[in-house]
Amino acid sequence: MVTTTIITSQSITKSKDHYYTGWTAVQRGVVINYDLENSPLQIKTNSVEGSNEETWVYFYSAQGDNGGRFYLYFTSPPQFFIGWCSASRTNFPSTPPSGTDKVWTITFKRISDVPALVLHCNDEEVLNVVISDATCGQNIWKTYWSRDVEKMQFDSRDKASDYYRPGWTAVQRGVMINYDLENSPLQIKTNSVEGSDEETWVYFYSAQGDNGGRFYLYFTSPPQFYLDWCSASRTNFPSILPSEVEKVWTITFKTISDVPALVLHCNEEEVLNVVISDATCGQNIWKTYWSRDVEKMQFDSRDKASDYYRPGTTTDVVNDA
Repeated sequence: MVTTTIITSQSITKSKDHYYTGWTAVQRGVVINYDLENSPLQIKTNSVEGSNEETWVYFYSAQGDNGGRFYLYFTSPPQFFIGWCSASRTNFPSTPPSGTDKVWTITFKRISDVPALVLHCNDEEVLNVVISDATCGQNIWKTYWSRDVEKMQFDSRDKASDYYRPGWTAVQRGVMINYDLENSPLQIKTNSVEGSDEETWVYFYSAQGDNGGRFYLYFTSPPQFYLDWCSASRTNFPSILPSEVEKVWTITFKTISDVPALVLHCNEEEVLNVVISDATCGQNIWKTYWSRDVEKMQFDSRDKASDYYRPGTTTDVVNDA
């Protein structure tokens, strides 16, 4: 059985407003590592229609070569421009929602090697375009939009974008995903009912694919958890979970003085805080697995509870108590 040990000599602290929701304040003119094809980009704005404020977001390859660019104009009516493709600013084919506070989600995919861009505003699709000779007024689109996006930047002329975060990505079971858990807390969205017996199974791996830690959630009544290579059996949570059916679970993993520590939040409430060690683990093989640097992860095919995932922010720090 896992003994839950609260981290007291050092603690993991977070900015509640933006850590739990994943929002990061926009810094203009700063290049950011961002894998757009695997993580839809969400941008929060509160610009008023007719204010003429603008969003300018540039994408780049891993080497820093120019990729696509996307612009939003808070004119009346609002307009958009796709860099290296659009001939001019264009009205949206469907009217964006009327509220001032907006979350824009940019999803970029390749369909048979042809790039496609989808834009949602407050969960409503407002643009869906295949970037091709047929749709672009500039024939140089292939040079830029064919590049794999690994970085991005908000231009200094962007006055509309306030915050950004990765959007939710649908869980694909049995698929290995590059993921740096120690630098990016993992958020998982579920809507499983307590007593449904659905489960979350998430496996972590080293960069070379060696087994790391594994974490399980069980939607039993009461809900339980299990730390593979550590727990002796399934264990009830030490505190009562939030009552909402839709839950966002945030897994934060840190190494403190070479000792791994895992903290779990559910809908912003801390529900588990454990140092993984000889004192807390019922299995003495924990060091073999939990001491490995996590660079990949996978949702197991038996996971029926996890619907979506995304990285949390990296604003968490380790402070001396």
